[in-house]
Amino acid sequence: MENAEFKNKQGIIVMLDALGTKNMAINEALNFLKIRDKIITVSPDKILLMLMGKLNLLEEKELIIPRLITFGDTMILIWESSTSIELIYGLIGQRLMNLMKVAFQSGILLRGAISYGDFIDDGKNTILGPAINDVVSWYEMANWMGIICTPQYGFMVAKIRETSSRETSSKDLAIPRIPMPNIPKQFCSLCYINYNVPLRDGRTLPLWCISWPLLYIDSKNENGRCSKYLFLNDLNKYLVPLGSEDKYFETINFFDWFNENKLYELITPSTI
Repeated sequence: MENAEFKNKQGIIVMLDALGTKNMAINEALNFLKIRDKIITVSPDKILLMLMGKLNLLEEKELIIPRLITFGDTMILIWESSTSIELIYGLIGQRLMNLMKVAFQSGILLRGAISYGDFIDDGKNTILGPAINDVVSWYEMANWMGIICTPQYGFMVAKIRETSSRETSSKDLAIPRIPMPNIPKQFCSLCYINYNVPLRDGRTLPLWCISWPLLYIDSKNENGRCSKYLFLNDLNKYLVPLGSEDKYFETINFFDWFNENKLYELITPSTI
């Protein structure tokens, strides 16, 4: 294969590992593949479409369904885009929130990481460069089910949040967001949250991560809390192999942290 076949590109890359698949029988593996394709191509929810409409990006279909590369139980999602990262990072964050919830409901437990940057791609199954190197280094680091931002991507998210929080007369720097009352400064959008993520080596690090618990808000609850019943109803479908229980408990701890800190107040009823 000649180098001329590779193209220089830029975009967001997500690498996901489906947990609990290593001892699957053939029929279970076939079912996993069907579910995997379903969660990747699931129709965008109304929050995502609203965001894309505000940003005049409804025609950019590649922002909805990413390119997919798979090997074994690992998935690489590629959102190639020449659009400014300041505009699309929230869209991809919302897409990943939805993906996590659909995966929980469909019988797949996901752990992974998200990065952004340059890469070269042959348009088939080969991708190389700084962005993929970054995400490969981090996608298996967390000891839970969820999607973390690599430190490099997290720094960018924090920078965007700082930029958007400044008082400026330039409309070009005003990043459109879903209506949120009294947004704390540490939140760059409802899609990302900074959390002391438990790592497999026993450490915790303050990493930005996808705030999927917000999609479990119970519209029937007058306090608007994220429904632990709905979440546990999804989690209860899974067996917990001995030695992997920490991942489950840490995932529940993350969910509980959302409710304890009232992070469900980030979004208004009109956005549910």
